Amino acid sequence: MSSAPWYLNVERPSLKHQRDWKSDPNYSKSWYDRGAKIYQVDKYRKSACEKCGAMSRDTRSCTERPLKLGAKWTGKHIAPDEKIEQFELDYNGKRVRWNGYDAASYAHVIERYEARDEARRKYAAHDAQMKCVADC
Repeated sequence: MSSAPWYLNVERPSLKHQRDWKSDPNYSKSWYDRGAKIYQVDKYRKSACEKCGAMSRDTRSCTERPLKLGAKWTGKHIAPDEKIEQFELDYNGKRVRWNGYDAASYAHVIERYEARDEARRKYAAHDAQMKCVADC
């Protein structure tokens, strides 16, 4: 909801975490490193996640796929620790779906699909031309 509802009669966004975030002095272009790994270990450490072996989360909040025996018991498939950054957001700001999304990073996806469509058009034109030659 980046624009305010019609019944509020205001021109700015109604959600606090969508207002003037670029004018904030703490704002930087690289918002945060999503999924950045910082340290890989070789064996299980005490107080790490029992399923994956990472120190950056506990067993209850682990999102790794469940194994029959976790990293605590086997000492294998230990996940690297993740970079945890501290930033202040309100309740909605933490849970917004597009948090940290950069639209410019989506350009390579669009280019790939355009190249695929162009290749399909060329193939279809060549295939039609070959059918015409075979039928004639």
